[in-house]
Amino acid sequence: MKDYILNYFRNLSYREKKMLSFLLSFLLVIFFGVFFLLPQLQLFITQKSTLDSKELQLNEYKNKSLALVALRKDFNQASSEIDKIKTRFITQSDMAKMYVDLSNLIEASGGTIVEFKPETVAQTPSTQQKPQQQTNTNTGATFSKTVMQPANQPANSNVVNPSIGNPYANAEKVLNVRTIKFALKVDFHGYEAMKKFIQKLSTFPKILTLDSFQVVGYSEKDKTLRLDMTLDGFYDLSKSK
Repeated sequence: MKDYILNYFRNLSYREKKMLSFLLSFLLVIFFGVFFLLPQLQLFITQKSTLDSKELQLNEYKNKSLALVALRKDFNQASSEIDKIKTRFITQSDMAKMYVDLSNLIEASGGTIVEFKPETVAQTPSTQQKPQQQTNTNTGATFSKTVMQPANQPANSNVVNPSIGNPYANAEKVLNVRTIKFALKVDFHGYEAMKKFIQKLSTFPKILTLDSFQVVGYSEKDKTLRLDMTLDGFYDLSKSK
């Protein structure tokens, strides 16, 4: 048998030997590829897939980390802004100075305070309260005594509940404040003075907004308009105890 095989190969032509050599080489390549290269290729694909998955997770964690840093920065900025706003809330100790500052602002605009009456700390519409009679109409001479114990004492639960509802109810709950109203009678030297005061109101140290106003008189002698005005502010309940 061995001699037969050897004789067979000896008798092959040059072309047949080339074909046989090519066939054996091809089979060897296939064998090497199947048993050696294919497992390595499968391992490479698996590792590449795992690496891609880890990279996606890493990018996701990185993005979440950046988002968390941005969120923390926004939160700190918001907290800082809230702290700035809280410094503009009204407390009992601010009342006397606030009257002086408000008088100066009105005078700088071209007006004079005739009466100043701090009203009640408004409760939210859901709270039913008995109305409290308003007293303590103040002029400059008597204001300092009245304002230190005004009708809007927050410790007193029997306060006026506005019949038309409270537009600041949501802010009151979040910031622990109550709306405090101030009724004023002011003499302005013309509409421009009144307009100037309204524009300057946003620069007042404490938050005050114009709730309503009405022209109730005119002095031909002094050339002044008398206005009834109501200003809204925020009373800080956290500092009222």
